[in-house]
Amino acid sequence: MTKYCSDNAYGTKDNRTELEPADDAATANWGNDWQMPSLAQCQELCYDIYTTSTWTTVNGVYGRKITSKSNGQSIFLPAAGSRDGTVYHDIAGKGSNYWSRSLHAARPDLAGSFGFYQSETFGYGSPCRFYGSSVRPVRKK
Repeated sequence: MTKYCSDNAYGTKDNRTELEPADDAATANWGNDWQMPSLAQCQELCYDIYTTSTWTTVNGVYGRKITSKSNGQSIFLPAAGSRDGTVYHDIAGKGSNYWSRSLHAARPDLAGSFGFYQSETFGYGSPCRFYGSSVRPVRKK
């Protein structure tokens, strides 16, 4: 690895643990007012002390509606599926995984994410950086 590496065993160590705007898919596609969520923002979606989560359909698309307990606002996250290298996980309509802009501090080959299935509540984790996951942009504060 030549960028975003916290361990010389993986490549050139630079200790970057958050994507820079040039490498952030949300910023690149939506502009400078947008970015991928931090791991902390992803975790907030996962904890039922902050949100409620329901499986639903919007315009024929399955996914989860997450509603904030503090302000009542909600977002819909489609169950878009995911990829593992060249292997497509046929979970579209059943679940999905979404990237954060935060990288794993100790394992530079991993990055923060959150995901869900129809029958399971949210969880967050650190899959390999080569996985293909969805991006849900957030507006910069």
